[in-house]
Amino acid sequence: SIVHDANYTGGSSGAVNIGSSEGSVVSRCSVFRGGRDLIQHGGAKRVRIEYNDLHHANMLNHDAGATYCWGTDGEGSVIAHNWVHDNMGELTVGIYLDNFSKNFIVHHNVIWNCSNTGIRLNSDALNHLVCNNTVARCPRPIGTYTYTNYVPTQKGTRILNNVFLGQLKETDPHVFVQGELGPELRGNAHAAIAADGVPTAGSAAVDAGMIVPGVTDGFVGKAPDLGAYERGAAYWRPGADWGGVQSKLDIEFSPQPPITEATMIRRGLRLWLDANDRATVEAVADGRVTRWLDKSGEGHHAPAGEGFTLAANALNGKPVVRSIGKGNLRVGTIRAEPGPVTALVVSQNQDVGGAAWQRILGSWSGQGKEWVTPNWLIMRPNASQVQPYAAQVFVHQALDGVVIDHVTLFGAPSAAHQFLVGDIAEALLYDRVLRFDEFVAIEAYLQKKWGAK
Repeated sequence: SIVHDANYTGGSSGAVNIGSSEGSVVSRCSVFRGGRDLIQHGGAKRVRIEYNDLHHANMLNHDAGATYCWGTDGEGSVIAHNWVHDNMGELTVGIYLDNFSKNFIVHHNVIWNCSNTGIRLNSDALNHLVCNNTVARCPRPIGTYTYTNYVPTQKGTRILNNVFLGQLKETDPHVFVQGELGPELRGNAHAAIAADGVPTAGSAAVDAGMIVPGVTDGFVGKAPDLGAYERGAAYWRPGADWGGVQSKLDIEFSPQPPITEATMIRRGLRLWLDANDRATVEAVADGRVTRWLDKSGEGHHAPAGEGFTLAANALNGKPVVRSIGKGNLRVGTIRAEPGPVTALVVSQNQDVGGAAWQRILGSWSGQGKEWVTPNWLIMRPNASQVQPYAAQVFVHQALDGVVIDHVTLFGAPSAAHQFLVGDIAEALLYDRVLRFDEFVAIEAYLQKKWGAK
């Protein structure tokens, strides 16, 4: 079937609604351009959603998925061999198993271009199998969320053999539940794939997976490959094979060689602040920093407010710009029109001073709350409780719809408050979404240079 331009109210019914059904099958369908979810299966049991081409969901709504359920015991329901892509709106997800869902098998799906997360397993997320999927061009390949005052759990859930082409920190509680109630994680990595999603010759994905009976049957070689496609096996395409509405897959990824300052990726680079480049940090005789110069060539220099110094040998033997929490660095307008962005910042804090909700980097359009699109923020970890944090690379990416305006470091972009007590070593800001190979190369450069995680 072909189902399109459905749900003009943006309600929770979905373009295709199999909610509360038993044994339903949605197969070989092309479902696209929906107001909210494309396939709603809340309360359904033992269903199969397979070989579908699902795209352009959530055109009228936010915080929803192309497939969606909440509080559902799937009893072995299968979501497999689908293409899920180009999910519109804010905070959108490809395959969304919301809070208190359990017992789903999610395998051999290709998910790309979602504004938030490829696969979301919100807690409680029990006894899911998420295996041999490929996720690309989503700010977060996989994630979880737990309601306040609930104990996070993904007990019994296994996440295996997936190719995740996006930032993935297994120690991040927003990615996976931590500790003994966390999921089993094995064989999840980024690896070279061709535009059609098949691992390339010599890719780290080839023969790198574990055997999962009933899921990886028929693999080629010594072991299953990682991701949704097996090199050397028959190629599958989802969706209706009539009507001329088939999508095209183009998610090629090949790791870049290591980069240096001299070979830094320059396309779209609008701001580059580097405390280790002493010539770019202007200071007076007593050591107070007065201005941090932009080395991108764009001229977006940052005048310093009160309380900034250049702290020598503060991080991996290199200097950082340090704030005592009395001022900010204002860059100003880089792009007032909404569009994409990628920002990477190396920051650390060894003190507990200052107010809650301290900002590391932010952008504000001049209207609305700082954390609501088109505005965006990078805040210190556990911002409600000011605690020291180790040096790390902080990242913000948006596919579209955000400004790069009133850009501010060490404080709120909308007003002179919520100043950061801490250090910034380096910041890079691009007016585009980096390809994943570019992102990995820049992140590795920053981690090696600054000893950051």
